[in-house]
Amino acid sequence: MGMSTEAYRTLSIEDDGSFYLRHGLDLSILGATLIDVEERSYFQWQSRGVQPTEYAFEQGGIRKRQESVDFDWQADSITLRRDDNEQVINAEPGMLDGLSFSAQLTAMVQQFDAQDRLATLDDSPIRLSFTIVDGRESEVHEYDIVAFEDVETQLGTIPALRIERWREPDSERSTILLLAVDY
Repeated sequence: MGMSTEAYRTLSIEDDGSFYLRHGLDLSILGATLIDVEERSYFQWQSRGVQPTEYAFEQGGIRKRQESVDFDWQADSITLRRDDNEQVINAEPGMLDGLSFSAQLTAMVQQFDAQDRLATLDDSPIRLSFTIVDGRESEVHEYDIVAFEDVETQLGTIPALRIERWREPDSERSTILLLAVDY
């Protein structure tokens, strides 16, 4: 039995034309669930890109946590919930949740690719900023599109775009995304 991990990611279009992005993972050791995480985001596609309407995060297993974010664009408010805590903040154009930002990032990369802006990455990275809202706060996340690199997969070698989240130089954390532009 040992350790097993399952992960999934799906994107679908709902009957009302909104998008539903869902992903998660389950980690088990000797048949016992250590952690399971699921994120869900509903969003509309507007002329300027992604406009989220609701987001949920659920973590089970040893450590349990729930978060939700409800975007009310007409009232310019966002309701944040984490476990039993709730607060309302002002909505600002372009705010995204922790999952819908990946759809916006992908759309921006495709636009840069169509404009041939990715060809100059060796000279200078492209920096992108996103205001991301979770169950506690909104925070600006900056990402650098750095370079292309080959990623070995079961399907063979796939060229991918390396994207790194910018953090303070003394931070011990790092986030690296590899985005297969052609898929």
